[in-house]
Amino acid sequence: MLLTVLNSAKTFSRHLRLNFKRIVTTWPFRTMSVGKVGRNNWPVAAVCQMTSTSDKTDNLRVCQQLISSAATQGADMVFLPEAFDYIAENKDESIELSENLDGDTITAMKDAAKSHGIWLSLGGFHQRGLNGVDSRIRNSHVIINSNGEVVEVYDKIHLFDVKLKRDGIVQLKESAHTLPGTRVSSPVSTPIGRVGLGIVFFRIFFVTFYDVSYDVSLNLNITVL
Repeated sequence: MLLTVLNSAKTFSRHLRLNFKRIVTTWPFRTMSVGKVGRNNWPVAAVCQMTSTSDKTDNLRVCQQLISSAATQGADMVFLPEAFDYIAENKDESIELSENLDGDTITAMKDAAKSHGIWLSLGGFHQRGLNGVDSRIRNSHVIINSNGEVVEVYDKIHLFDVKLKRDGIVQLKESAHTLPGTRVSSPVSTPIGRVGLGIVFFRIFFVTFYDVSYDVSLNLNITVL
């Protein structure tokens, strides 16, 4: 997951520094640590990384620990990575393990957000197919507010389908198990700024990325990929 800060279409990612152990963040031109700031001062974003497996129960436990730790240290919003819920061993298992937005995983995330009074960005959730004809999943970026409500969902539009010619041909075809999304989500107002939704590979399609990220009427936009 990549966190990019935009201000009047100029990228300030070089000013955003995050230390996962101390949750240290840089707002444009100022450096702050959680020990010195909190929810009553500058907004704090906790960007978390984890190693997901096919064990959904254990992955959920890790997510809950990360959220709790971030909240304790004063974070206003927690960013979890793509596939925070699980990494399957194969395509069939990936489809089998998928859930709806009202399933156990998102319900637990909503409960965590509400109990800690914190916003969540879930960078990539394996959402079960929305019709009975096509069994493929959706790769969904979900934003949950501090009341435990889902406020926006972006389904990945541009899927990763490539052929690599290196010692033979290696084909990677995300569309074999994932349905493409059909719309670009509008940025969401959060305690740390306006957050635009996206998922890795999205940034290659510059026009769409630009439309989500740039708004001259805003002082600060954040686009999460």
